[in-house]
Amino acid sequence: MIPPTHERTRLIVALTTAVLALALAGCSSPAAPTQKSAAPEDPAANSFPDPEPVKGTPISLPCDALITPVQLSAINPSYTPTPGYQPAPGSHAEKIVSFDGLACAWLNHKDGQTFEVAVAQLPEAAITSLKNEAITVSSPVPTYGLWPQIEGYFKKTGKSGVATIFQGTYWIETSSTTYFEPGDAQLIAEAVLKSLP
Repeated sequence: MIPPTHERTRLIVALTTAVLALALAGCSSPAAPTQKSAAPEDPAANSFPDPEPVKGTPISLPCDALITPVQLSAINPSYTPTPGYQPAPGSHAEKIVSFDGLACAWLNHKDGQTFEVAVAQLPEAAITSLKNEAITVSSPVPTYGLWPQIEGYFKKTGKSGVATIFQGTYWIETSSTTYFEPGDAQLIAEAVLKSLP
């Protein structure tokens, strides 16, 4: 049976990105997010489409286990967790929390910049729907992990960049005004993927 159009598109992208990943294998790891002047978070960065209402599996990790202090120091020692962080109303981080997910933020005390990470574990059908939408609104990223086990996407909207990653039944989003290209989220994506069960 011929697979649905989105599935075929994702398969073609997976093959293409696998070739790109091999070509980029010799490249060095991207640097930690570049420090820029403080700017408010851009709500438009959270325009990635939502799945249908579903019940997620609760994420039991605390923020300091999602990205550990050791990992955070390696990314950029100027960042510290933001206690009491609450996602912006209407944001995808808020949506992820509504699926029994986790949303965390970290603050750079030198320049006031932040980055946010949100993680939900959803039924396979919801993940498939999100993947099919991701290919239509974002650019595939071959360096976040080995396709198809890990599918990565990136989009730049207004002042913010958003990296969207799927691993198994996990939906991961990280956003920041310091993400100008996919590599800016690389170290954060790697840390989160290593921390998930």
